[in-house]
Amino acid sequence: MESMGPAYNTLKKQLETLVLANNILHYHNVVDAYGHVSLRHPEKPDVFIMSGDKAPALVSSQSDLIPYHVLDASPVDPNSKKGYQERFIHSEIYKRFPHIHSVVHSHSDAVLPYTMSGVPMKPTFHIAGFLGTHVPTFDLTPLYKPGQQQDMLVNSQPFGASLASKFSAEDSASQDHTVVLMTSHGFTAI
Repeated sequence: MESMGPAYNTLKKQLETLVLANNILHYHNVVDAYGHVSLRHPEKPDVFIMSGDKAPALVSSQSDLIPYHVLDASPVDPNSKKGYQERFIHSEIYKRFPHIHSVVHSHSDAVLPYTMSGVPMKPTFHIAGFLGTHVPTFDLTPLYKPGQQQDMLVNSQPFGASLASKFSAEDSASQDHTVVLMTSHGFTAI
């Protein structure tokens, strides 16, 4: 059988890894039935890939994955199956930080208390050093317009852009944080 070339093999391997990542993150309770993980397309940086609107534990093959445009989170194939409403979390992070290759969004029970208690999340031993000295918190509530449904979902470009900005220190365009807590919602990690 003739090889389809290194680009195909890289994409194929990345997609296999994304399927596996969904399963592993769910198995270890990093993501629940509504969490999601994505990757930036290895050859098309203006495209990212994530599963359709399906629990991570049920993602079983590349046919469960959907490519989206980074620009506006629209599916590359307009006939794609339904995707996650919160794909704007991923698109806006990829848009703001071209060097980021993967995003995880979770509602982990282990993290939720830190999102609403006022107790800051801090690293308590060296393995958690990636958190730095401060984990920022994103609160969607002030962004709602009067009369707008407050479902706490990051389901628009402005909401996603506001969340993405929390990965930077004030007045900085660089990525300064790897995790952002989301008030009464969960966290996003890059």
